[in-house]
Amino acid sequence: MITAFKKHLETAPEVHGAYVGRLAPWTQLATKALVAAARAEFPDCKIAAKGVADEYGRSEYFTADVTAYVHESWAPPLFVAEHENTSWRGRLQSQAWKLLSIEARRRVLVGYWQPGRKDRVHSFDDMASAIEEVARQIPRRDILILAAPFHEKPADAAAVPRLFESRIIGHW
Repeated sequence: MITAFKKHLETAPEVHGAYVGRLAPWTQLATKALVAAARAEFPDCKIAAKGVADEYGRSEYFTADVTAYVHESWAPPLFVAEHENTSWRGRLQSQAWKLLSIEARRRVLVGYWQPGRKDRVHSFDDMASAIEEVARQIPRRDILILAAPFHEKPADAAAVPRLFESRIIGHW
């Protein structure tokens, strides 16, 4: 799944300009990379995502940016994901809380860190710690976090996917 996310970023010609430029193009690209990750892990699923409506015209379920589910089934989703394009601690924790509250096989949160800002997460480990605070209170569920530095200006497109670190956080 992580490989599919990064591979999508590697093959997107606009990745460098989107990451170092305006937020809206980057958000769209990161969401498409999450769709690619969902398809890689659950190839037979249906997907609803911002910019990717399902056959019912829905682009969001559970207000999640990406939801993968079994067609014609009321089983819990297979995959839910959020792209939180800020480094605000409270926003990241809120998104983790939402995802951890949804029964799904895989939950993914993409976020960012930004050193030097009092109300932000300052490093990957700081972000993981913030998500850990939430996960401790929701046992028997885990979440995959993918995170990169918000302030980083990579030299070229190939460097963008390498910015992302990952960790699975959960309590059993």
